Amino acid sequence: MEFEFREKFISNINVAQSVIKDILERINGNLDEDNLFDLRLILNELICNSIIHGNLNIEDKLVSLVLLIDSETIEISVSDEGEGIGSVPDYIKNEMKNHGRGLVIVKGLSDDFNIIGHTVKVMKKLA
Repeated sequence: MEFEFREKFISNINVAQSVIKDILERINGNLDEDNLFDLRLILNELICNSIIHGNLNIEDKLVSLVLLIDSETIEISVSDEGEGIGSVPDYIKNEMKNHGRGLVIVKGLSDDFNIIGHTVKVMKKLA
């Protein structure tokens, strides 16, 4: 399967859920149930994190999503217009803190996980 999705959208949870729903409908049947579940969870966590923590729910700020799927991998890049969180934050290293558990989940579901400023890049190998 070859799939490419690139879009910028306002920082609104309802808009984000609509974008995620659209993506999942487009690729339904092309990924197995486990990978589809993981993709849904990763997209939801990364996009909501960008809206809430990056853009501080300011609808004038945009979230940028790039999703690439081929026969071997899923690659996701989510950027916001916030301050960024720098290198891998302490809450990724300490899973018991109050914030960042979503990123810990995403990291656990991913084969490669990088945070660069206000962009999170994830790669997941398809089984």
